[in-house]
Amino acid sequence: MDGGLEVRKQERLLYFNKRPLCVTVKTAFALSEFYDTAYSEVVVTTHSVVATGTLTVPSGSEFYFSDVYESSDCGFKVSRSVKVLKAGDDLGFSTKISLVMAESDNTRDYNYFAPGVWYKQNEYAPDHSFGKDLDCDYYWRMETNYALPLFAMQNIASGEMAASIECNNF
Repeated sequence: MDGGLEVRKQERLLYFNKRPLCVTVKTAFALSEFYDTAYSEVVVTTHSVVATGTLTVPSGSEFYFSDVYESSDCGFKVSRSVKVLKAGDDLGFSTKISLVMAESDNTRDYNYFAPGVWYKQNEYAPDHSFGKDLDCDYYWRMETNYALPLFAMQNIASGEMAASIECNNF
């Protein structure tokens, strides 16, 4: 996929990301700017896929990404390493790993689970609750705000489910 990422079950496309290297840079003016690009190199081994690339932003900062994808019994594990090759006048940066659900981009086609925060489609939650408005394009929340660093979603029609568990090794 031209430097992008696809996750398949047999031949069926489940998830994808055409530009998986994503960085948010806090500029010298304290604005957050988002940049993304595709991998420039992908190496497949018996037990893993290592995908790498460099992302250069307009301020001159250069970020080298190395993502390792490993299969497991019930899914796959992603490990990301990012090195700053050249620092511009930015105040800081963060990266994200994301996948697009291939079956539908309509949030109403999925049930969601985030412990203590979101259950199914939050139809019984108070109006101000996180995830209550299914018309939002994005739902940003730090994993430290959850009872557990876990988020899951299930396609209602197919039953296919994806879960993300945050594991940091410092």
